[in-house]
Amino acid sequence: MTGDITVIIPNWNGGSRLERTLQSVASQSLAPRAVIVIDDGSTDDSALGAERAGAEVIRLANNSGFSHAVNTGVRAATTSWVFILNNDVILDDNCLDALLSAAQDGQVAFAAPKLRSLRQPGRLDGSFDLLARSGCAWRAGHGQPESAEFSTSAPVQFVPLTAALIDRRVFLETGCLDEYFETYLEDVELFLRFALLGHSGLYVESALAWHEGSATHGAWSPRMVQLIARNQLLLVARHWPRNWFVRYGWPVVAGQLLWGLLACQRGAGGAWLKGKWAGLRMFSEFRSNHTPADPIAFERILTASETSLRQMQKSFGPERFWSAYFLCVPVGRS
Repeated sequence: MTGDITVIIPNWNGGSRLERTLQSVASQSLAPRAVIVIDDGSTDDSALGAERAGAEVIRLANNSGFSHAVNTGVRAATTSWVFILNNDVILDDNCLDALLSAAQDGQVAFAAPKLRSLRQPGRLDGSFDLLARSGCAWRAGHGQPESAEFSTSAPVQFVPLTAALIDRRVFLETGCLDEYFETYLEDVELFLRFALLGHSGLYVESALAWHEGSATHGAWSPRMVQLIARNQLLLVARHWPRNWFVRYGWPVVAGQLLWGLLACQRGAGGAWLKGKWAGLRMFSEFRSNHTPADPIAFERILTASETSLRQMQKSFGPERFWSAYFLCVPVGRS
């Protein structure tokens, strides 16, 4: 049986990881109509391996970043649904079938699977994302053992593009990924736009995938830290409402400084400073090029997301970063 889905896999020097991912796509009980690998200037032979595996390969001359690769793939697709997939993910055989059935039954614009960790058996890589008023995000359940919080499918506002099924029409009408973000928080920014336009999604517990994680840049690499630090500011610049500093200034300052302290503890303080400086230099022009969010809709979305984040952190025993953040930014304080 074939579904009206195109699987889109951005790839940069994926090597054997890409081969493993493509094998899991080929094993799906609901076969996709097409598989497109966007090769983002690889210097290894992974693109050739993808062609041998039967995928269509679009070769980009230069490494232009995850967002551009995804946008290229979505524009090339012709199906109703696109499934964005990292090249270091292994899908359960019924993953696509479970996602498409849930999305169509729920009449939602996107759906995401439960992501288990390949590096830490028995623990989650994540499920859905939650965004705080600070512009900092958390992948819900990351590093946690599987628990009741993730055993039931649920409506969600944000999902990681590690593995996500999306209505192609809505993706294009929303304006695609913002390529200034390149990678990291690009998915949070996209789904914030979805939410502001009234589109909703689903976390589908029965759809399973395994994610290696940090396979391209490495966990807490200078490149990762620099991009996240910059993109936290760009997220604020693009979406926080007019006069945002009056209402959201303290959460933004507290959250992003605390994240900087965490980066310093990981030996990446210099990368954090470079990222923040880049974000500050871009901030005014970036903000002037975009219309800020409707303040009522924005408040509703961010309040719901941060409330869920706070509740889930309590149930797990809060991580140090979020414990410090919620100590600095209690309920109702902006």
